[in-house]
Amino acid sequence: YGAGNPGGDGSGGAVFSSGTSEVLRCTFSANRASGGLGSQASGFLGGGPHGSGGLGYGGAICSSTGTVRVINSTLFGNEARGGKGASGHNEPNLQVGGAGGMGRGGALSSTDSLFSITNCTLAANGAFGGAGGISALGYPEGPAGAAVGGGILAEGANALRMVNCNVAQSVEADVFGPVSGAPNLIGGDPR
Repeated sequence: YGAGNPGGDGSGGAVFSSGTSEVLRCTFSANRASGGLGSQASGFLGGGPHGSGGLGYGGAICSSTGTVRVINSTLFGNEARGGKGASGHNEPNLQVGGAGGMGRGGALSSTDSLFSITNCTLAANGAFGGAGGISALGYPEGPAGAAVGGGILAEGANALRMVNCNVAQSVEADVFGPVSGAPNLIGGDPR
């Protein structure tokens, strides 16, 4: 008897960095970081909730610590997608499906990193929350996962530094979190 486990996290559809990385004159296109499927709970009369979907971080590049510099590059059509919650089943107290996982940073995800991007274009990237698990016996589905930072997710103690970049046409907000530097064009607005 026990609760379901969350799906594993997907971090960096093309690059995951926890050290020092430099990307120069590259194109990242159609990459995806996807969270895994949550697992079902077990046990008659309820063993705990069903597992949520895993998180998807940084469709093209994810940095959890360290230093990352991206220069003269294009990031186009990348996705961070949360995993699906586990499906419910017919045992009592286990009918409602698990929650969907979060999608965080469609092109770039930076957590506690010294991350800078210079002379870059980020377009048509997206963050998507995972679907909630299907429920049994007419109960509502598990809640869908949230999505933040369709282009860029920046969180933690260090702000993302951008100089002469264009971030546009993202699914969800173009940029989520603290960003420093200028001049930039974010969602058509000079910043």
